[in-house]
Amino acid sequence: MATLFDAQMIAVEPFSVTALASRSEAIKLGMLKLFADEEFAHAIASQTNTPRFVRTRISMVAEMVQEAVASA
Repeated sequence: MATLFDAQMIAVEPFSVTALASRSEAIKLGMLKLFADEEFAHAIASQTNTPRFVRTRISMVAEMVQEAVASA
């Protein structure tokens, strides 16, 4: 699961703890939706060091967090 944690760490870096905490439920729901996404599941589970999958998982988590924080 290191691949997941790496993507999450990179995705939340631009935001304050306050901004993230205020949208924590939206972020949790967003992560659940990502886990149901075949492309995301593949990007965190197989060929995890392939550049394409690294970019995929980071961009998908970053986009979800950005949307969750922006919807505040």
